[in-house]
Amino acid sequence: MKENKNKMTSVHWFILFQFAVIFDVIGWILALGIDVATFGVAGVILNLTAVMVFLTFALVWRNKGIGDFKFLTSMGKNFLVEGIPFAGTILPMWISFIYRARKSYIKSSGTSLAGIVAGASGQKIENKMAQA
Repeated sequence: MKENKNKMTSVHWFILFQFAVIFDVIGWILALGIDVATFGVAGVILNLTAVMVFLTFALVWRNKGIGDFKFLTSMGKNFLVEGIPFAGTILPMWISFIYRARKSYIKSSGTSLAGIVAGASGQKIENKMAQA
């Protein structure tokens, strides 16, 4: 039972996906004219807010294994691509970010450096050391 508490469930991924959809839809709405009128400031503020929200989720759920370096670098890359005027506006970058984060999480079985620091997978490391 304790092992299940330290894993990301489909509910967690659904929450992250919904936030990604909200940020992408708001970005598309801003691209219709508001962002042009404000010289891109509204889009930058939206993307900074998205980074802060996903960083907060990564810090809150770090014992579940999503606060790793791949997650953070992928988030930074998405923020940079969102800054490109046409590509960042049209492409659903935040949705693809969550999709790639989930795919990476499933592939790596959920163990991360932040989770180790938080003590979430310390028992796994002790078991591996005992087996060696």
